[in-house]
Amino acid sequence: MEKREELVSRLRGVPEGTPSVDEVRAMLAADPTLKCVVCYARISFDGRVKDAHGIEDQHREMGDHSRAFNWLVVYRYTDNDKSASKESVVRDDFEQLITDLKAGHTPEGYPIHGVMAVNDDRLYRRPSDWERYLKAFTAHEGRVYHDSNGIQDLYAEGFEIKGLVGVAMSLSETRKKQRRSRNSHRNRAVRGLAVSAWRPFGWEDDKVTLRPKEADAIRQAVKDVIAGASISEITRQWKEAEFITSRGNPFQYQTVKQVLMNPRLCGYREIKGELVRDGDDNPVVGEWEAIVTPKDWYAVTNTIRERGRGSGVPTGGLVHKYLLTGILRCGHVLEDGTVCNNKMIGIKANDWLKYKHAYMCKKTVDGGCNKTYKRGDETDRFVVDVVIAKLEKDAASKSRDVPDWDKAEALASRFHEAGCPTGGQARRKCL
Repeated sequence: MEKREELVSRLRGVPEGTPSVDEVRAMLAADPTLKCVVCYARISFDGRVKDAHGIEDQHREMGDHSRAFNWLVVYRYTDNDKSASKESVVRDDFEQLITDLKAGHTPEGYPIHGVMAVNDDRLYRRPSDWERYLKAFTAHEGRVYHDSNGIQDLYAEGFEIKGLVGVAMSLSETRKKQRRSRNSHRNRAVRGLAVSAWRPFGWEDDKVTLRPKEADAIRQAVKDVIAGASISEITRQWKEAEFITSRGNPFQYQTVKQVLMNPRLCGYREIKGELVRDGDDNPVVGEWEAIVTPKDWYAVTNTIRERGRGSGVPTGGLVHKYLLTGILRCGHVLEDGTVCNNKMIGIKANDWLKYKHAYMCKKTVDGGCNKTYKRGDETDRFVVDVVIAKLEKDAASKSRDVPDWDKAEALASRFHEAGCPTGGQARRKCL
């Protein structure tokens, strides 16, 4: 089976076999009915198999429709395993689509005459995204749009309101499902039932029976951390032992920490940072086998929390000391040809350097490559200048969109006819 990363990469950009830009221009000159369209596919959850079959099916369906309309697909945008309803999720290809729609062409130069999606909720689920998309789409005249409702005229009067109503209904339904899911989740937790969506590390697929090798590793890690071992050391050991998470990813510092602080280890259940308790205020004991005793779990969690104190992180939330911490991404090309793309962190520069801080990729134990290092002050200055320039450009564009008011003379004439004085305060009294 084709690897997911390879499939997703193949479903992005210019489809294989697409004519060159010059050839497409010649085709458009010969056939005025031909339209160059782009396709957008997205799925929130790629499933436990993680084979990207959802977005593959979407692109196949859009390709069939495009041929029926004599449209040529010149570019494909794909956001796999990404929610459109969560503000914290950045959909890179959706953002690229917005940029290209405004520009009027794809990065390679193909003109964009229309957009296709299997359904409108693939493109947007929040009002802000709908408004941004509609503005970018209608930035150029004569474009076509196709989804499950067929070809739609996004330029039609009132379509913006219609779209907002649809988004509101979709958002309302999403919230209802989330609320029902939360209630069901809590009710099952109170009854002591296993509620994990994935197989927890340390247990078998039934989420109840222990997986001996993983459970032993957790048990030993709890003892080692209580004795003074660091999370980084445990992470290194688990990587050397070739353990992977239930989702098939290598362990990193944060995921190891989450495993060790999970009350499931001692049979308890936690929701939003609080232990689930019965009517007598005792922790509910789940139906699954415990790996450690409650005493050991309390000890390891207290040890980890004690180490985290005094780090400058307020209890109200994480505040970064340096401007671009967690925003910059590492662009180092790895041995397999892929880009690291890990979030970079801010660090204090050495005292003998002229600048005070720098940005670097995380250590390999934390999932990074530790290969990229950037001077902090110059990087901050460059990003700030780019952002300010963008804001000034947007402000200037909005001011140009507001026409000059040409009714001043008519208003003055009306005041004169009514016998109102010329002074501002006296004139207001006259009104």
